[in-house]
Amino acid sequence: MLTNNGTLTNNGTFDNQGTFNQFGGRLTTDQLFTGGTFNFNGGTLEITDAGQALTVGSTEFSLTNAAAFNTSADTTTLGSNQHLEIAGDVQNDGGFQVDVGSGLVLIDEVTGSGVFSGGGEVTFQGNFRPGDSPATIEFGGDVTLDSTSTTFIEIGGLSDAEFDRLFLSGSDPTLTIASGAQVDVELINGFSLDYNQEFVFADIAGANAPVGTFSGLGEGDLVGNFDGFDLFISYSAGTGNDISFFTSVPEPGALVLFSLVVGIGGMGRRRRRAA
Repeated sequence: MLTNNGTLTNNGTFDNQGTFNQFGGRLTTDQLFTGGTFNFNGGTLEITDAGQALTVGSTEFSLTNAAAFNTSADTTTLGSNQHLEIAGDVQNDGGFQVDVGSGLVLIDEVTGSGVFSGGGEVTFQGNFRPGDSPATIEFGGDVTLDSTSTTFIEIGGLSDAEFDRLFLSGSDPTLTIASGAQVDVELINGFSLDYNQEFVFADIAGANAPVGTFSGLGEGDLVGNFDGFDLFISYSAGTGNDISFFTSVPEPGALVLFSLVVGIGGMGRRRRRAA
């Protein structure tokens, strides 16, 4: 057993096959592999080799009360039937590989545009902000938005690259929205809503419908009003099992009025030309 309360720096590979306990301080290493029990109970875990990352081969690995966890080095890998919980903000740029039978639980805020590959389950319990600007985050397995989570979706345009998206690309994956889970929408980059627009922000491969709904938002409910345009939510968008935000189609009366205004404007221009 090795216990660290201060600073432990390793310039090679830190390979744990027994029990390692971290209580505060900092662990800095080029690469971390654990095949035993690894309890990170506070402080900062820093993996510095740009070509390496964290590999979890143990059945008990926990990061609790961590100051931060940064995957910018490379992919963090969970082998089959492993479980990893991270309490502390996660900047996910390198990505996670969560193999079949494994589970990754992210307790605090998650940002970054890294993918979550593999067929395991990813659970968000805190704030989930896809990308550092609009981004598509791909998941190879199931996703759970827990009751304490808030998913923040930024919309800066109509194309897929201009708003945040969750893409569940695995084999018949399931998106579970626990009771109490919230979603927050923000318009960015000067974008304004208009009539008859749609933003499919959860694209789910296969045929499994989403399980649950966001807090206070059933099928077709109003999400909010943005500069006079109402934004609604649907859980049966896209291929029938995707989730989208959408604006309404103009009322027939509004279309008639618009046509009259355009027509009157056109008549005025023709008269001026005739004069």
